[in-house]
Amino acid sequence: DHGTIMDLIGKHIASKYKELAAQFRIPQGTIDTIACDNRRAWDGLNDVVAEWLRGNTEVYDKGVRASARWLYDAVRTMNKKLGTKIAKKFGIPEQSDGSTQKGTIDKDLAANTFGIAKGAGEDKENLQEQSQGAGKDKENLQEQSQDKELNMEAVMNIFDSSAQHCMTIAAGLNVRTADLMSTPGAANTNLIIVFQRWFEANRDVNWDALIKLCDDYPDKLGKAKSNLLAYISAKCVRVHNTRSTHYTI
Repeated sequence: DHGTIMDLIGKHIASKYKELAAQFRIPQGTIDTIACDNRRAWDGLNDVVAEWLRGNTEVYDKGVRASARWLYDAVRTMNKKLGTKIAKKFGIPEQSDGSTQKGTIDKDLAANTFGIAKGAGEDKENLQEQSQGAGKDKENLQEQSQDKELNMEAVMNIFDSSAQHCMTIAAGLNVRTADLMSTPGAANTNLIIVFQRWFEANRDVNWDALIKLCDDYPDKLGKAKSNLLAYISAKCVRVHNTRSTHYTI
């Protein structure tokens, strides 16, 4: 409920209530009204949470309702530790948590081991083939556990330092910007909205598209290109045909 959410996030991200409002898909006009009506960040956050819970969002008519998962996804883009706290409270598997994947690996390996033991009476050649198959399964599953999704957290980590070029990013990704704020300090919020719309449009949402974007605007997105390549290398991301939507509700 409202009080529980405020107790969880209030003191941590009150100053970023406009960003949270954008994550909650609250209409820009409502965000502007909240900002005008409240001098204190805490009060602004309080109104944002209230509007979200009431369903005053751009996606309410599409059947999307406020949920713990949406809260987690939204908060985690701004404060990873706080996102972890929310995940633990509501029992949400974390995006970077390998426990579920590890459980799958352990289960599959146990099944392979059982199969080999059961076939102990068979000839040596068959046992060797089963052992090799188990090794390949383990290797494939380990590779899968290393893969990272292309999601809001990833793109914000990569492009956050280039937020002042959000309009350039929007143009490169073919995202509409007519309704975005042009006021000082709105760049980060605009960047969040740009990537939300990119994910929702689901056209060429992949790592190759982001690399091409940086290559098309090297003067403005050179830093982002470096961040992108470093992220891909560090996270062992498969560059081709990697897709993910923003919300999982």
